Amino acid sequence: MMNKQTNKQTGDFNAADARRYRQLRAQAEREILQAADVICTTCVGAGDPRLANLRFRQLLIDESTQAMEAECFIPIVLGVKQLVLVGDHCQVGLMIVLMMMVMKVVIIYCLYA
Repeated sequence: MMNKQTNKQTGDFNAADARRYRQLRAQAEREILQAADVICTTCVGAGDPRLANLRFRQLLIDESTQAMEAECFIPIVLGVKQLVLVGDHCQVGLMIVLMMMVMKVVIIYCLYA
C-alpha cells in the first residue's frame, strides 16, 4: 500500500499505468485523425501504422521534384484516387544534388589520401 501511494505522489508509472496511458494516447490519436479534413505528413510518414486504417482519396505531394521516386510510392500505393504532384521542373533534382555531394567527398578524400 505504501509503495502505491508513493508512486502516485511522485508521479511514477507502473506497468498498468503505462499500458493505460498508451491506450488512451492511441485512442486520442485515432479520434483526431478520423475527424481531420486534411492530414499533412511526409511521404515516408504516410506509411505510419497509425494511418494504416485510413483511406485517402486525394494526395498532394509538394516539392515532388525534390523527392526520390521510392519515397513518393509509399503514399501512392495506399489506394489514392487523385494524385497531384507539385514541383518546379527547373530545380535541380535531389538525386543530382546527392551525386554531386558524393563526388565532392570522393574528390576531397582522394586529395588528402
